[in-house]
Amino acid sequence: MTSSLDNRPVNGHPVNLERFTTAPQETSRTDTPADSGRVSQLRSQLHNLTAERDLLTDIAEVDADPVLDSVRSEQERDADRVVAEKVRTKQRADRLRAGRSQVRLDRRARRHSRWDQRTERARARILDPARALASDYRRWVATATALFALVAAGVGFMAISVHHGVVGVTGPWYGYLIEPLASVLLVASLAAQFTGRQRGSSVPRSFLAFDAAIAAASLLLNVVPYGVRYGFDATSLVPHLLAPLLVTGAVVGWHLASGMFATVIAASQDNPIERERLALLRHAIASGELDPDPSATAVIKHLRGHVPGGIGQQDGRRIARMLLGY
Repeated sequence: MTSSLDNRPVNGHPVNLERFTTAPQETSRTDTPADSGRVSQLRSQLHNLTAERDLLTDIAEVDADPVLDSVRSEQERDADRVVAEKVRTKQRADRLRAGRSQVRLDRRARRHSRWDQRTERARARILDPARALASDYRRWVATATALFALVAAGVGFMAISVHHGVVGVTGPWYGYLIEPLASVLLVASLAAQFTGRQRGSSVPRSFLAFDAAIAAASLLLNVVPYGVRYGFDATSLVPHLLAPLLVTGAVVGWHLASGMFATVIAASQDNPIERERLALLRHAIASGELDPDPSATAVIKHLRGHVPGGIGQQDGRRIARMLLGY
């Protein structure tokens, strides 16, 4: 009967029951009864179920481990690489746009800084009577020099034209001196008038009549001899008329410019009252009584409250323009 039990399958598996049975010699010694077949079968089932439960528990623990979810497949790694490349491409484009925008902002800031510096220098020239006077004088000298150069160029052209008209193209060389002899008188007149303007003297009207006579003589010398010798065709007449007229215009322009600059320079003399009022306003700005960039109304109001006897509207606006630089 024991051998038949040993070969009988339990739960679909052959079970060796020798380890669960006791040898007859031991049984006779310990007096422990042998397990029945049913008990052996249940014990085998318990062993199998316990082993299966332990294995399933281990599988469940391993399957629940989050590291398994974080492991990417090959396809996921390739897809993530493509996404990362696209993101880096867009980031580079954004950095490029940001860099270009910053460069534009820096250039604009430098331009504004240069204009601010120029504005400050111009404002300093306006506020400083000595610097304003020097600036006006330099402009006067530059204007007079340009007009003198225009007169010299016209004299050179007219010297050639008068030479060709009086003595011919192949005539003697002293024919070139006819026009400069008249123009030297004009240059001397302008130099004398310039000196008078520099010293603050008014130019007599006789100088104006003298300059007009010299200009008319130059016009006749350029037109009449050349026209008599070569004919009065439009092609040659126009330049012979324009050159004396331009010289005449330069002389008139010199008189106008010198008169204007003389008036401006005379009005730009240092005024201690204006200097005192400007110093009062600058002190008010430094102490906080006035804004760093006040309005003209605020400047006039401050002057009326701090200048003894007040100040008129016109004088207040002039001081405000000097302070604000407009």
